[in-house]
Amino acid sequence: MTLFTKGSDRVPRYYFTVTGAGLFPLDMLRFDSAWPATAEDAAAIFGHDFGYTPDAPRAKRSIRMACVQRDGPTVGRWGSFGWSVGDESRGEIA
Repeated sequence: MTLFTKGSDRVPRYYFTVTGAGLFPLDMLRFDSAWPATAEDAAAIFGHDFGYTPDAPRAKRSIRMACVQRDGPTVGRWGSFGWSVGDESRGEIA
Protein backbone atom coordinates (compact mmCIF):
# COMPACT_ATOMS: atom_id res chain seq x y z
CA MET A 1 0.00 0.00 0.00
CA THR A 2 1.36 3.42 -0.94
CA LEU A 3 0.97 6.43 1.31
CA PHE A 4 -0.22 9.81 0.02
CA THR A 5 -2.58 8.45 -2.58
CA LYS A 6 -6.09 9.49 -3.42
CA GLY A 7 -8.07 6.66 -4.89
CA SER A 8 -5.93 5.03 -7.56
CA ASP A 9 -4.12 8.29 -8.46
CA ARG A 10 -0.49 8.48 -7.50
CA VAL A 11 0.67 11.81 -6.09
CA PRO A 12 3.90 13.51 -7.24
CA ARG A 13 6.46 14.44 -4.62
CA TYR A 14 8.04 17.87 -5.07
CA TYR A 15 11.38 19.03 -3.71
CA PHE A 16 12.09 22.74 -3.34
CA THR A 17 14.13 25.22 -1.34
CA VAL A 18 12.69 28.05 0.73
CA THR A 19 14.85 31.03 1.70
CA GLY A 20 14.05 33.59 4.35
CA ALA A 21 14.98 35.07 7.70
CA GLY A 22 13.38 35.28 11.10
CA LEU A 23 10.56 33.01 12.17
CA PHE A 24 9.88 30.05 9.91
CA PRO A 25 6.22 29.92 8.78
CA LEU A 26 5.34 26.63 10.48
CA ASP A 27 1.78 26.71 9.15
CA MET A 28 3.20 26.19 5.65
CA LEU A 29 4.13 22.65 6.64
CA ARG A 30 0.46 21.88 7.13
CA PHE A 31 -0.78 24.01 4.25
CA ASP A 32 1.55 22.45 1.65
CA SER A 33 1.67 18.97 3.24
CA ALA A 34 5.41 19.61 3.44
CA TRP A 35 8.31 18.49 5.58
CA PRO A 36 12.05 19.25 5.84
CA ALA A 37 13.99 17.05 3.40
CA THR A 38 16.76 16.13 5.87
CA ALA A 39 17.53 16.27 9.58
CA GLU A 40 19.84 19.22 8.87
CA ASP A 41 16.97 21.07 7.21
CA ALA A 42 14.75 20.37 10.22
CA ALA A 43 17.45 21.77 12.50
CA ALA A 44 17.60 24.92 10.35
CA ILE A 45 13.91 25.53 10.99
CA PHE A 46 14.44 25.46 14.74
CA GLY A 47 18.03 26.69 14.84
CA HIS A 48 19.46 29.09 17.39
CA ASP A 49 19.10 32.13 15.13
CA PHE A 50 15.48 31.92 14.04
CA GLY A 51 14.41 35.07 15.80
CA TYR A 52 12.34 34.39 18.92
CA THR A 53 14.35 36.87 20.97
CA PRO A 54 14.85 40.52 20.00
CA ASP A 55 18.65 40.24 20.08
CA ALA A 56 18.83 36.98 18.08
CA PRO A 57 20.39 37.34 14.64
CA ARG A 58 17.98 37.04 11.78
CA ALA A 59 20.34 35.56 9.25
CA LYS A 60 18.88 34.45 5.95
CA ARG A 61 18.84 30.69 5.56
CA SER A 62 17.77 28.18 2.94
CA ILE A 63 15.88 25.03 3.84
CA ARG A 64 15.26 22.11 1.48
CA MET A 65 11.67 20.88 1.65
CA ALA A 66 9.49 18.14 0.18
CA CYS A 67 5.73 18.11 -0.32
CA VAL A 68 3.00 16.02 -1.89
CA GLN A 69 0.80 18.74 -3.33
CA ARG A 70 -0.44 17.98 -6.85
CA ASP A 71 0.77 21.36 -8.14
CA GLY A 72 3.84 21.75 -5.95
CA PRO A 73 4.35 24.33 -3.21
CA THR A 74 2.17 27.42 -2.99
CA VAL A 75 4.79 29.99 -3.94
CA GLY A 76 2.56 33.02 -3.34
CA ARG A 77 1.67 31.96 0.18
CA TRP A 78 5.32 31.35 1.08
CA GLY A 79 5.99 34.85 -0.26
CA SER A 80 3.30 36.34 1.98
CA PHE A 81 5.41 35.18 4.95
CA GLY A 82 8.55 36.73 3.47
CA TRP A 83 10.04 33.44 2.26
CA SER A 84 10.93 32.77 -1.38
CA VAL A 85 10.65 29.42 -3.15
CA GLY A 86 13.35 28.29 -5.52
CA ASP A 87 14.93 25.19 -6.97
CA GLU A 88 11.56 23.48 -7.42
CA SER A 89 11.73 20.02 -8.95
CA ARG A 90 9.10 17.42 -9.45
CA GLY A 91 10.56 14.26 -8.08
CA GLU A 92 9.40 10.73 -7.68
CA ILE A 93 5.81 9.56 -7.67
CA ALA A 94 4.66 8.43 -4.24
